[in-house]
Amino acid sequence: MSAQEFIPTSRGRVYVTRIGEGEPIVLLHGNGQSWREFEPISESLGADHQLVIWDMPGQGDSDPTEPGYRIDDYADQLVEVLDSLGIDRAAVAGSSVGAFIAVSLAARHPDRVGAAGLIELQFRERAFWEGEEMWGLVQRTFSIPTQTSEAVAPRFETEIDDAFVLNWNVDRNKAGTAEMLRVMWAIRSYALKQGAAKLSSPVVAVFGDSGPAVASLENAKQWLPEQARTVVVEGSGHFLAHDRPDALESELRALLQVATSTASA
Repeated sequence: MSAQEFIPTSRGRVYVTRIGEGEPIVLLHGNGQSWREFEPISESLGADHQLVIWDMPGQGDSDPTEPGYRIDDYADQLVEVLDSLGIDRAAVAGSSVGAFIAVSLAARHPDRVGAAGLIELQFRERAFWEGEEMWGLVQRTFSIPTQTSEAVAPRFETEIDDAFVLNWNVDRNKAGTAEMLRVMWAIRSYALKQGAAKLSSPVVAVFGDSGPAVASLENAKQWLPEQARTVVVEGSGHFLAHDRPDALESELRALLQVATSTASA
């Protein structure tokens, strides 16, 4: 089964791609991306699970957000999407800002999340984002949607081609400067340490060994509950679904097995 549709919510329509049948896995992409971020694992993982991949509000083909949108607002809108699809409980895996949203959802709606996969999540205090050097990098990265191949290629450990860069820029331009920076302000203001401490379902935090988030690995180990796993994947940058789809799928399947065992215990 494969379907794409607009799901109405109280804060606008959300574009959702569904692939496969079985136990649901909700996949949440990163800033400036769309459902296509998970395309490299969708066919294989969708062979025995129902994948629910949204275009996050304000990005892809979903309706815009408004100024001041918070991580919790994205998570609450996701609850509306799940309600509309008749999904009471699911494994949720998010990449980058998608991982922030997964934390918010699991911390505030624990009955809805059977397991949480946190992919390339920056476990940082607010002061990290407020630093002049870091926030300057954020603004340079997201203020100009269109990027050259030379600018994009260093973010990946595996080869990218012209078709990939074209789709990359299509997604970034669909989101646009205002929405991408709105996401970064939401990340900057989110109390991740407090949210992470509230997680009660099985959790795995997955890092690329050359991605930006692995530098926060020790914070992840301290902030997450004791039962959470942390994994560093070799040969990957920030975008594990592209660089190491095999490893990412393996970790998600392992998480799902733990979740199933926990639910039946």
